[in-house]
Amino acid sequence: MSDSHVSVVLLSWNDADSLRGCLDSLQGCGYPHLSVLVVDNASSRYDARRLCEGRDLELIVNPENKGVAGGRNVGLARLLDAPRTRFILFLDDDTQVGPEMIERLVRAWNPDEGRAILGPAVYRLDSPGSLWSLGGRWHPGTGRTSRVAAPRRPGSRFEPVDFITGCAFFSHRRVFERVGLFDEAFNPYYGEDVDLCLRAARLGFRSACVTEASVLHRMSHAAGGRLYNAGYAYQKGEKTVMLMRRHAKPAHWASFIMFEPVFLAGAAVREGSRGNIGAVSALVKGMLGGLRRAS
Repeated sequence: MSDSHVSVVLLSWNDADSLRGCLDSLQGCGYPHLSVLVVDNASSRYDARRLCEGRDLELIVNPENKGVAGGRNVGLARLLDAPRTRFILFLDDDTQVGPEMIERLVRAWNPDEGRAILGPAVYRLDSPGSLWSLGGRWHPGTGRTSRVAAPRRPGSRFEPVDFITGCAFFSHRRVFERVGLFDEAFNPYYGEDVDLCLRAARLGFRSACVTEASVLHRMSHAAGGRLYNAGYAYQKGEKTVMLMRRHAKPAHWASFIMFEPVFLAGAAVREGSRGNIGAVSALVKGMLGGLRRAS
């Protein structure tokens, strides 16, 4: 197996059309050293075995939905058990890889220069010319994350970030062997990618976006379309506190305690005017749940 071989872990759940689109994009990407492992998270709307039949790939069908972190870990554990695994690329099924994306990620990987965990520029699938994210920043003083919408230096090939969005997440086996798996305490979704990147940074493995690499992403069916509904708000509140518990310093907590009432008051006004006050209530319940869950 080539030292530049890339093993893809493609996590799928209940979206046959998106899965076909992602597989077709991988088939047409032109990268010669590529293998694909589809991990189906107990889809009920289609038969994953039939859908993947005739394609050059490996398929694991989970007997139950293991959440985002758990589903990715099934594939990651399989690959780390194979001594010849080199690079690993995680994709969500609602992505489509851009031309030369994988080759550009492989060429860019250089942990000594702050590029140990990489991601491409993420564009919206429903509007391919619309940039959605170059990765993200974590703001421990407020507990929030934010998307990087533009490079700090126009034309820069690499954008240092705090975390890479999990929809297209690339690194080398050596990083995962040091950092470990995705933390399944973040199931069913939200924050597992942030947590892994922050853990990696503590060990000296920095994250960056390769701006010349691109992927298309449909805003996620797996998390309810990323609408600010009660289910999503609960997960966001819970995982916000869990990230704080694991990675924030005492000074950050002092800032967070001062900031949070202001944020919640603003959210209550905004969502109340939309008839969506239940989402704010769910956000608070999620935060309390995060205090109980985080160690």
